[in-house]
Amino acid sequence: MRKILVALTCVPLLGCSSVLDGDANGIWIQEPMFNISNPDTTAEDHCRKYGKRAVYQSTLEDTGKKQYMMPIRAYKCQ
Repeated sequence: MRKILVALTCVPLLGCSSVLDGDANGIWIQEPMFNISNPDTTAEDHCRKYGKRAVYQSTLEDTGKKQYMMPIRAYKCQ
């Protein structure tokens, strides 16, 4: 029941972390505009599938030339 409630309340690109790419080595997650879901939890769940733990690496944010509406977080699966 809880998963259904979360699925109904998450609006794409607004409240849920979006997985941009991921494999056994790591994952790239776009942060939500509103913090309904936690990108750290999403990364942990992803890496756990490979028997690994998610280790935060960096966040891509506004660099002056390219503005990211929602930052992208990189995690390494170790």
